[in-house]
Amino acid sequence: MEEEQRLNIKKEKETWIDVDQFDVVLLGTNFIESILAGALARAGKSVLHLDKNSFYGGFDSSFTLSQLATLLEESKDVKDPIPPYLSNVIVTDNSKIFEEEERLEQERKDKEEQEEQERKRLEQEKEKQTEQQDTKDDETKGGEGEESKGEEQQQEQTPIVKKPIKKTLHELGRFFSIDLAPTLLYSRGSMVNLLISSSASKYLEFKSLDQNYLYAKNTLYNIPSTKGSIFKDSTFSLREKRLIMKFIETIRELTQPTENEQDKQEQEKKLEELNSKHDGNFLKLVKSFGMTELVESFVLYGLSLIHENLESISLKQGVESVQLYVSSLLVYGTSPFLVPYYGCGDIPQAFCRLCAVYGGTYVLQRSVESLSFDENNILQGIKCTEGQPIKTKYFIASPAYVKTLDTQNTYPTITKRYSRFIGITNKKLNNTLEQSFITLPPNTCSNKNVINILQLDSICVPYLKGKTLYHFTTLSEGESTAEEDLKSSVDNFFANNTQEATSTDKPRLEWSSYFNFTFETLTNDIKEKNVLNKDGGVLVCSDSPIGSTIDYASQLEEAKKLFEYICPNEIFLEKVPEPEDIVWGEAQ
Repeated sequence: MEEEQRLNIKKEKETWIDVDQFDVVLLGTNFIESILAGALARAGKSVLHLDKNSFYGGFDSSFTLSQLATLLEESKDVKDPIPPYLSNVIVTDNSKIFEEEERLEQERKDKEEQEEQERKRLEQEKEKQTEQQDTKDDETKGGEGEESKGEEQQQEQTPIVKKPIKKTLHELGRFFSIDLAPTLLYSRGSMVNLLISSSASKYLEFKSLDQNYLYAKNTLYNIPSTKGSIFKDSTFSLREKRLIMKFIETIRELTQPTENEQDKQEQEKKLEELNSKHDGNFLKLVKSFGMTELVESFVLYGLSLIHENLESISLKQGVESVQLYVSSLLVYGTSPFLVPYYGCGDIPQAFCRLCAVYGGTYVLQRSVESLSFDENNILQGIKCTEGQPIKTKYFIASPAYVKTLDTQNTYPTITKRYSRFIGITNKKLNNTLEQSFITLPPNTCSNKNVINILQLDSICVPYLKGKTLYHFTTLSEGESTAEEDLKSSVDNFFANNTQEATSTDKPRLEWSSYFNFTFETLTNDIKEKNVLNKDGGVLVCSDSPIGSTIDYASQLEEAKKLFEYICPNEIFLEKVPEPEDIVWGEAQ
């Protein structure tokens, strides 16, 4: 018995990590944990990064079609509190039905083509026989007969070209990069600037979106990107165009970068006056311009892109959001947004690679079993699920992990719930460009909240022409399911069968899924406590994959606060020097 126990311990230790002491241990590879790991390693800290999953990213992961289908199927039964945790999962796979219909239709066309070729051949033979009977010259007959035989032999020798076998959707599924929680990056946003300065961008490929749209009154409206395109657009009247330009000019006056101290003071004075006049409310500022309903929707849902708690957005927050949108236009393309070519899951992975470059240690499919504290409730270390004790000063994880490990402390959180739809169709929406972002204001298709739609026709579906990937996302309220929140808008854009697709010319849904995900974000109080509290050593970060705005601004800010607590007076992800700027040693 003792020998067996000894062998088990020896076998268990074979999977242990060589080092048993780290400055920081992080659990989970969501966006915040991953960027924080990269920053800590860059600052010289020894980092151990664990994840219970077999993949990086948690909520911020990207999957092939078969991987996603497996995850969704497993989520129906597994009630694991570890990200990503999904609920109300519905998967519909009509691809085999449509592929069978296409096969039968192709067989019908091939049969008709063969019958047509046979009919033409018989007609040619009949014509030749008639010519032979009408010819009286024996020598001419003989010559023509030989020529005719030669043509027949040549026709018989013509090889039959086999048509390539069309692959099924699931055979092509490995080419997809499908995000669980997709988001966009502003071209001049803080995230893009950080990717460039930290050199994490070298692990990524991006493409600019082609166009942004606003869906209102059963019509897709282009969101113009320049002053010229606004005045060329036929959507708005001349008065409405002037109102839009007046609003944008007001925003620019308030946010125009300047080094002149007098100009800065003038900007601050104007902002204070507007704050006082409109009670610090962005919505009141917009309404003060006397815009029509369509123009107001264009500004609120097309330019500001703050789609949660619109009524309570501060004037400063709204102004900064519009300025970020406007300043990001025409940087890399007409749209202000960039999309990772192989999915948003590449972003946390890029920072994990950066962490590894600077000495970080990564172990997947490994979690933390328990935390150990001293008599003063200060963290001493952790114990891995493999039984290995590891000493550390700081332990960082999302609320779902921490609540199961640290029962001595409470961490107030705000729970958010989102409804998601992922669909694959046979073509893109009519009158849209390939890579597009579409916004549906509330009450457009019986929707309570804003719905964001991302259409990807060739990125995230590389080498896969003829298939289009769609993401629908909206904030869910109460106990409603994703299907209840999104089905009416999905049915508005797509057909569920061939007959409907033919009669309406809508894209045909070949594969689709509805699901909800719930995550926890920290309250502002606990965020500040994590930064200011000098005791403990257990730090909690939001597992929020989606902020109140497009882009990763809120998650990036949270990662910076945690970094400043652990590494005061250090530069967050200090810029990597260029090779030519590195001095390797003094001249001998």
